[in-house]
Amino acid sequence: MFVLTEGLRYNLIGADALFFGRRDRMFTLINSELYWSGNDLKEFNRRRELLEQNQIPYKHKAENRLGQWGGARGTVRGNMGSAGVSAEEMYRYEIIIYKKDLERALQLK
Repeated sequence: MFVLTEGLRYNLIGADALFFGRRDRMFTLINSELYWSGNDLKEFNRRRELLEQNQIPYKHKAENRLGQWGGARGTVRGNMGSAGVSAEEMYRYEIIIYKKDLERALQLK
């Protein structure tokens, strides 16, 4: 708990929102939605630029699928190698936005 000088009590999240005006800045399962997911880096960057130009806040994630843990013997790439797998297929990109901005983001081209 956080106690203000006036004696009012706020939890830390409430106090942070009060002082910094950021009540909905944190992406959670409740307030966010997957906007785009794919393997194409150019499309990933294009969509991120569109969101930035339209001032839509977003969170992004890049995951190396061959670097995932494959069990007791190490990573998938360490066990099976990466021969024959293109560089585009190695990574998976995701863009997550607030649910309230989803309609506006889907209108962007």
